[in-house]
Amino acid sequence: MAQLFKNDARANLASAISPSDTSLVLEAGYGDLFPVANMGTGTVGDWFKTTLEKETGEKEIIRVRTRSSGSDILSNVLRAQEGTTAMSFDAATSVVGLRLTADDIQSVITAAELMASMGLRPIPDWSSVIAAATGYPNLSVVMHNGVSWKSIMDANAAEPGTDLTRWVRWAELVQTTNPTCGATGPVPTDDRSLTYISTGYGELWSYVGIEWRVVSRKYGTKNTITAGLSTAAVNHTPITSFTAHRAGKVIVSVAMQSYGTANPSNAGVGIGPPAGVAVTDLSINYSAPNWHHTACTEYYDVTPGQIITIYYAGSAGRTNSILRTSFQYID
Repeated sequence: MAQLFKNDARANLASAISPSDTSLVLEAGYGDLFPVANMGTGTVGDWFKTTLEKETGEKEIIRVRTRSSGSDILSNVLRAQEGTTAMSFDAATSVVGLRLTADDIQSVITAAELMASMGLRPIPDWSSVIAAATGYPNLSVVMHNGVSWKSIMDANAAEPGTDLTRWVRWAELVQTTNPTCGATGPVPTDDRSLTYISTGYGELWSYVGIEWRVVSRKYGTKNTITAGLSTAAVNHTPITSFTAHRAGKVIVSVAMQSYGTANPSNAGVGIGPPAGVAVTDLSINYSAPNWHHTACTEYYDVTPGQIITIYYAGSAGRTNSILRTSFQYID
């Protein structure tokens, strides 16, 4: 059921009507200026509003539920709409016109306010012209083939749905409760119309394109470590580690504050895969007494069960070292 509009729809009445009449005859040949309405006397179908106006300026708003193509007759009319009064209208001097009414404008405002209160906004269709000309910027949201997509890169010229490294689904299912899945995601027999939550990690999984993907709440953890950072000289000492529960891309970072008590003294931090593999190190040398800082970050494509280790090193001439570590999935 839809309310219809049409520009410049205006005609004189061909026959006078009383307050109880529910059919109007327009002057010959003017009917097709108005929309075609097919609601009839039911509740399903298309309809439109018009305003009847006398020569004296008195007006009545009506709802027209039936007009056939080529016809000058408006029928199944509901009279006295929006607080107006049903009146008699003379032929020739009375005008029928399709106009926006106060209720029409208020319905648009109400819909816009509702969308704003819900944090919603209209989503434009993806355009191949824009894609070819400039590409879509990072975080752009578009509709394509009935699905909403978000760009995850700048100058994105790919068609949504063809490359999941450029576009991701931008629609999560609203569910009262989420069914659970394992740490590595749903299995092939799980319902693809639902969003699952991984036990122990709280990641939300949806079926996107051709595979299950984490669409929200990507797992990450942070920690501050002071215990075990002895003031004695140490070299490449494992301090803490992270174990990947699923395949994906992760960022691992560590920042260190260290206070030097001897001159010179030094300390360092490193991130690496399991012992025996080369470690990325950053070290600082400093004069005492003073606080000094260093940090490093590594990106990994991990597999389930892979261990990423944080290492620490330092001379005896420092104390109060503090490490702040983080492990975060980014896909």
